[in-house]
Amino acid sequence: RLEVQFGWGGMQLRAHPPARGRAQNHSTQSPAQVHWPAKLRMSEAESTVLTEQAPDALKCKITHEIMSEPAVVNGHCYQRSVITEWLSSNRVDPMTRAPCTVADIRPSHNIRNMVEEMLAKHRERRVEEAAAVKAAAEAAGAAGCRVAEAMAEGKELLSSSSSSSSSSS
Repeated sequence: RLEVQFGWGGMQLRAHPPARGRAQNHSTQSPAQVHWPAKLRMSEAESTVLTEQAPDALKCKITHEIMSEPAVVNGHCYQRSVITEWLSSNRVDPMTRAPCTVADIRPSHNIRNMVEEMLAKHRERRVEEAAAVKAAAEAAGAAGCRVAEAMAEGKELLSSSSSSSSSSS
């Protein structure tokens, strides 16, 4: 909580720490009013690759997997569905053990943006890799066609030279 004070020395900002033992609700909005961005859509394969590559900050503290819908509670990020399920039977934060409820869950826009950026870069690399493979296949196909044409020409040369040598004998 911040407090602004005016005095002879001018304006001062004073930060007050939250009361101990109470869950922090960083917003005055009720859970129904909180805007949740759409869940990031990614395939199981993309999720597996990103989980292997992602820093721990982008992984759920419970599942240790990349988050497609990151939610924050008491400063820790979790997959929204996982922390919602946890808090439905446990009324404490799994990391801090501080009391909290589902109403304390908020979207983590920063983490979501980082995961979305990582996913976009991964998809760009996949497109580039696919284009490189296609170009290599086309080049190999073109080279194969030239070899086949050369072989066909060689057979024609052989057959024409053998027919001319047989007629001269």
